[in-house]
Amino acid sequence: MQNKNINNKKFVSPFPAMEQEVLNFWDRAEIFEKSVKRKAPKGDYVFYDGPPFATGMPHYGHIVASLMKDAVPRYWTMKGYKVERRWGWDCHGLPIENLAEQELKLKDKTDIEKIGIEKFNKYCESIVLRYAEEWKKIIKRIGRWVDMKNDYKTMEPDYMESIWWVFKQLWDKNLIYQGHKAMHICPRCGTTLSNFEVTQNYKDIKDISLTTKFELEDEPGTYVLAWTTTPWTLIGNVALAVGKNVDYVKVGIKNELGIKEYYIIAKNIYEKLYNKDDKDPIKLKLYSVYTDNENKSDGNRHEEKCLKGSDLMGKKYKPLFDYYANDKNLENKENGWKIYGADFVNTEEGTGVVHIAPAFGEDDMEMGKKYNLPFIQHVDESGRFKEEVKDFAGMEVKPIDNHQATDIEIIKYLARKNLLFAKEKYEHSYPHCWRCETPLLNYATESWFVKVTKIKDDLIKNNQEIHWVPRHIKDGRFGKWLEQARDWAISRNRYWGAPLPVWICDECGEKAVVSSRKDLEKLSGEKINDLHKQFVDKIEFKCDKCDGTMKRIPEVLDCWFESGSMPYAQEHYPFENKEKFEKNFPADFIAEGVDQTRGWFYTLHVLANALEINNKPSAAFKNVIVNGIVLAEDGQKMSKRLNNYPDPSELFEKYSVDAMRYYLLSSPVLLAENLNFSEDGVKEALRKNVMLLWNVYKFYELFSLTPSPSPAPVVAGEGNLSENILDKWIIVRLNQLIAEVTENMDKY
Repeated sequence: MQNKNINNKKFVSPFPAMEQEVLNFWDRAEIFEKSVKRKAPKGDYVFYDGPPFATGMPHYGHIVASLMKDAVPRYWTMKGYKVERRWGWDCHGLPIENLAEQELKLKDKTDIEKIGIEKFNKYCESIVLRYAEEWKKIIKRIGRWVDMKNDYKTMEPDYMESIWWVFKQLWDKNLIYQGHKAMHICPRCGTTLSNFEVTQNYKDIKDISLTTKFELEDEPGTYVLAWTTTPWTLIGNVALAVGKNVDYVKVGIKNELGIKEYYIIAKNIYEKLYNKDDKDPIKLKLYSVYTDNENKSDGNRHEEKCLKGSDLMGKKYKPLFDYYANDKNLENKENGWKIYGADFVNTEEGTGVVHIAPAFGEDDMEMGKKYNLPFIQHVDESGRFKEEVKDFAGMEVKPIDNHQATDIEIIKYLARKNLLFAKEKYEHSYPHCWRCETPLLNYATESWFVKVTKIKDDLIKNNQEIHWVPRHIKDGRFGKWLEQARDWAISRNRYWGAPLPVWICDECGEKAVVSSRKDLEKLSGEKINDLHKQFVDKIEFKCDKCDGTMKRIPEVLDCWFESGSMPYAQEHYPFENKEKFEKNFPADFIAEGVDQTRGWFYTLHVLANALEINNKPSAAFKNVIVNGIVLAEDGQKMSKRLNNYPDPSELFEKYSVDAMRYYLLSSPVLLAENLNFSEDGVKEALRKNVMLLWNVYKFYELFSLTPSPSPAPVVAGEGNLSENILDKWIIVRLNQLIAEVTENMDKY
């Protein structure tokens, strides 16, 4: 076979057919099963397989991870270990719900509740494994050994029961609480997202920022200027924040109507505005305004007064909108619409004055608590203005099809009221829902949390016990994430997921947390198998503190909590396999993409440290290989819509899986770097590796006098089988190869 033939359009690789013969032999002789069942003198080598969703076909990212999950367990099997490799399916969560909503033509949560939760969940269950057979074909075709017959599914009762047990352990350790926090919500999905979900999908977008005029009550015609990139939050404004020791200036000019107005702004920002070369629209506007109208020819500035932030603190100003200011039932109204001091105020951008809306932002909410400010939540969880916001009622604050539309209406309103000072286009990175692409809202809402901050020291300490490949992930991407770890919001206001096992008394508020089906049966007298929402929500029981009725809270668990519980739940621990699991925890090896440093790797690590299996906090895994992202050849994200990457199955049959395996396993993607996938790379791997080896074998076969089975490797020191200098050289080179491979495979 000549290598040049590969470039001929008529070339047909013989290797795919040969691979198929090998696969058929493995199946007939149950080779994988025998490799697991055979005696393992060195004991168990434990591998955890992260569960994928089967709602779409596997792509090159899945293939890369699968090749790592095949190569490493094979090696340790060859070294004398028993390596069970159990496949799993991720079955719950927004990915499934979003797909069900699309197919059932449901717009939002209200439509789900109209058709009924039972019907919706039943449909979700029906589509969970839609592409399971295609997955099985691809995984088998790439030569991966994994047990897909004895797979685990996150929607199975045993798996869900172990999740309940995990939750109860955290509850008993005082690591679970219900709190009101500023979080990101997806208005379309109608639920909160955890901080690591938010980080998964930031996009650069153009918004409109504006500088708004807040008129002081005791100084009519004097306006404090505040800058914001979220105009829709101004309706919820109840305070302004200044830096206590920051220098401010009050300048006077005549506006377009010839009326004298005064503006207050941070001094150093005011001085920066006199750089005439700066073409920034807002700065040009401010430059012209802050130049004394009567002395424009010489550019003299008319500074009325220098102030400290402390001089402004305590002053009241008029609300921009009166929808809530006149509400007699609004609590803490006397503290609202005042200027307060805050440490987070900076003078790097904006005006040195921050507008505060406690319902929409973490700093805002903390300030609201500190000063007992009114709490105005003028937007509902669907992302629309509430009915009391009369001029904008029902409008989406961040429409997915035109995210600037509502801000433009707010700006028009302020301009009519002479409350708009300036506006400009503003490009920034903004979070979007990782599943439905809707712009997220920073929104104060109730959720159930894991106290990650309480165990942060253990998380950081035990990360040092993990062997990361590449090494820089340990103290870099993963380590830095742990240092900044916040409490984890684990509840979702959704339907298709493991229900939070919390029942609350409708009279006294007493809480009961259930850890198993047996516990629930004891409390309620009702036997239950399926633990999904539509079944457990019907189960009630008497409160043991009063005569009230215990009812389950409506939320379900974040699907990341479910996948982070995988080590325990796949074994139905602690209800089954207790001794086996505890003996083999933590896992020897896992592997996934770099995005999982803030996903599966993180949730595994948090729950393992929180649960203290074997009576001590620890990592969930000892060794991990992190792969990068596989992109299209032009560097764009691979997209079915754009058709910008070759179909994996077609390449398997065109060049062979072995060529694909070599190309991917020897690429930078195995060092957590991105790979621009190239068909030419697969072709080159075929030519330079697979065909080269095959030609060597055919050359040997051609000149062999008597064909014989392949001999066992000859290792130096076992006796000199030949005095021929070439044979000795070959044996030395063979042992060098064995030593290099062993050393590096041991290091992952």
